[in-house]
Amino acid sequence: MVAFGSQFSFFTFQTTHVLWAEQLILPGQPDAVVQQTVGAALTFVGIVQIITQFWLVGPFARRFGEKKLAVGGNLVRGIAFAAMAIAPTLAAWFSVIPLIAIGGGLALPALVALLTYAAPPGGRGQVIGLYQSFSALGSILGPLLAGFLFQAINPGAPVAAAAALMGVTVAIGLGLFRQPLAKPALPRTSD
Repeated sequence: MVAFGSQFSFFTFQTTHVLWAEQLILPGQPDAVVQQTVGAALTFVGIVQIITQFWLVGPFARRFGEKKLAVGGNLVRGIAFAAMAIAPTLAAWFSVIPLIAIGGGLALPALVALLTYAAPPGGRGQVIGLYQSFSALGSILGPLLAGFLFQAINPGAPVAAAAALMGVTVAIGLGLFRQPLAKPALPRTSD
């Protein structure tokens, strides 16, 4: 459910992100300015994602553990979505959009790790496949909701919905702390 909520929330935001920026952050700007600004924001996100994956995931997982990363990463993403919904300005956007990359970069690998800890050794592939299926379902439903909200309510509605959905995901994720999930001990080898 956490994987589903993470993807559902993210794709509710991501699907209309460019249109949101065009209408709320850069209204009336020429298409070239919108494209360059969105391109700069997404490049910034990509750089932050690389830094997160290469230099933060390992040390953070060792220090805080996967449960805290899964919940904390999604909380960070939810805060970013909420900030963008509350203050749709260029400064706010560029300030918080890296949090989406950091949060996802920490939460999603932690969720996969937790699944492998919970699954029996012979069923890890099946559990990861189930995880991917729920993630994919969220990736399908998020755009459907985003398009509807954007069209029927207003351009900011998908971002607000992403924040709310991530809040629900974090609440569900808190249940991970009640689960006895821990990294399995490596088998000892004899020399």
